[in-house]
Amino acid sequence: MAVLLRVNARTVRRWAENPEEMPGPAEHAIWAWCRLKFFKHSWRPDSKPLGDEAGWAAKIDSYRKQDYEIVGPAIKRVMDDGGPKLPWRIDLDAGEATLGHMTVEFYEIGSTKFAANSYRRSDGRDLDTERDCQLLDDAYACIALAFHERDRKRKSKFCSPFRKIDDQPKSS
Repeated sequence: MAVLLRVNARTVRRWAENPEEMPGPAEHAIWAWCRLKFFKHSWRPDSKPLGDEAGWAAKIDSYRKQDYEIVGPAIKRVMDDGGPKLPWRIDLDAGEATLGHMTVEFYEIGSTKFAANSYRRSDGRDLDTERDCQLLDDAYACIALAFHERDRKRKSKFCSPFRKIDDQPKSS
C-alpha cells in the first residue's frame, strides 16, 4: 500500500495505529480501492487491464468473448500440454491468482466461469502481455481448475432430493 500511495511503510504503520493522522486524499484513495474491489472491479495504478476498456457495454461483451477467444484456448493449450506447470495460489473469494511477484485478477461469472480482469507484477518488470503470455495461460488453467474443484466439493456435500431412503448407504 505504501508503494501505491507513494509514502514509506512507516507512514502506513503510523496511519494504521492512529487513523486520524491519515490525510484526506490517502483516505479517499483507499476507500475507492476498497469499493472497486467490493464491486469486483479491481483497479490499481500498477496493473494493466486485460481485455477491452472502451465503455461498459463493450467491456461486458469483451468478457463474454474473452472466454471463447482468449481464456478458453489458453486453458486448452495448457491442459493439452499436461496441465499447469507452476503452483499458482488461487483465491476464488478475492478473485486473485498469485505466483511470486505476479498477480492475475479475475471476476467470477456464474459458479464456474471467470473473466480475467488485469494483472500486475511487483518485481519491477514492465507489464508485457506477450512476454508473460505463458504465465497468464498457466494462471487461467489454475483458476479454472480451482473453480472445478470447488464445484466438485459442493456437489459432493449434497445428496439428490430424488434419492430414496432405501438408497442411503448402510452404516456398518
